[in-house]
Amino acid sequence: MESSILVAMAFDRYVAICNPLRYTSILHPIISKIALVALIRCFCLHFPMPFLLKILPYCDKQTLSYAFCYQIDVTKLACADPTITTSYSLAVVLTTYPVDAVLILLSYVLIVKTVLGTAKQVERLKVLNTCVSHICVVLLFYIPLITLALVSRYTQKDSILARFLLGGLLLVVPPALNPMIYSIKTRQIRSAIHTKFGT
Repeated sequence: MESSILVAMAFDRYVAICNPLRYTSILHPIISKIALVALIRCFCLHFPMPFLLKILPYCDKQTLSYAFCYQIDVTKLACADPTITTSYSLAVVLTTYPVDAVLILLSYVLIVKTVLGTAKQVERLKVLNTCVSHICVVLLFYIPLITLALVSRYTQKDSILARFLLGGLLLVVPPALNPMIYSIKTRQIRSAIHTKFGT
């Protein structure tokens, strides 16, 4: 769902920069449809997963490596062959995150192309300033997610503490930093920080 929201935000940035005069007329009629499509996509892709996990038999070892119910971690506890579950999980990952990342990248390529073709140096810096928050949030979402997926899939004997901390970082750090990233651009908040810390 968060990945879908980031794609919608990239589309919003694209329309705001490439078609600023038509921003309202383009986005207002479709914004609720974009949200509905994101919700339906998320539900349809993840709905089968609990059922696929439930049909697997589990052995005596019932200890999870993460502080939350991570699908790959639960699958590793199964006594039977989890090929169907892992294949479905991999298919979901490959049809969501890469597609979303490509759409976000495409929106920024189109933004850069538009800005380089029409804007002056000062306007280019303003556009970059407008997009930098979203780019930071995208990186903050994808980098821990990719790291966690790689660690979970390709390591067997790693430290449980390291997995626990990595999973915790994925759950805590992005939601904690997102409001700071978006609010730091607000002049009142910046001046309050300068006043508080005397800089």
